[in-house]
Amino acid sequence: RGRWQSLAKIFSSGVAAAGSKVGAMRALTVGKLCYLAGQFHTVAGSPRLGVAALDLASFKLSPWDAKLGANARVYGLATAGNWLYLGGEFTSAGGVPVTRVARVALDTGELDAGFVVAVGSGAVQALAVDATRLYLAGTFTAVASKPAPGFAAVLLADKTLTTPMLDLKPAPPPAVGL
Repeated sequence: RGRWQSLAKIFSSGVAAAGSKVGAMRALTVGKLCYLAGQFHTVAGSPRLGVAALDLASFKLSPWDAKLGANARVYGLATAGNWLYLGGEFTSAGGVPVTRVARVALDTGELDAGFVVAVGSGAVQALAVDATRLYLAGTFTAVASKPAPGFAAVLLADKTLTTPMLDLKPAPPPAVGL
C-alpha cells in the first residue's frame, strides 16, 4: 500500500510530463530512485527522452540522465549489478549510436559504450537479465545479425546470441484415442 501511495504522489505532484505515455515503471532500491520509461520528452520541465529517474525521498527529478536520442521510446527496463538495461525504440544513448538496447550506469545514466547489441528492425518491448544473459522480447526480427523473431538471449560477456534459441512454434495437438 505504501509503494502505491508513493507512486501516486509522484504523478499527482506533476512530475510526469503532460501528454506523455509512461509505458513501464520500476521502483529500484539502489540509490532510492524510481526509474520511469515510456514515450516522453520532458519531466518536471527538464529534458528527458524516454527514461528518467525520480528521487523517492523528495519526489523530484534526479540529475540522472541516459541522454537518449530524439523520439526515444523505452518499453523495457531490467537491472543487474550497477547497470540499468533499456529496451525500446531508440538509436542513440549518450551521443553514441545504439540499436534498441543500451546498458547505462544506475547512478549516473552514463552509457556503457562497450556493450553493443545490434537489434534488427522493430522494437524491444521487454527485458530480463541474469548473471550471464540478457533476454529480449518484442517485435524485432534479428539480433547480432542472426534471425531472432521476437525473442533472443544475448550473452553479456561477448554480446552474442546464445544457442539454441527457443522454438516458439506451436506444438501439434496430442492424439486423441476413441
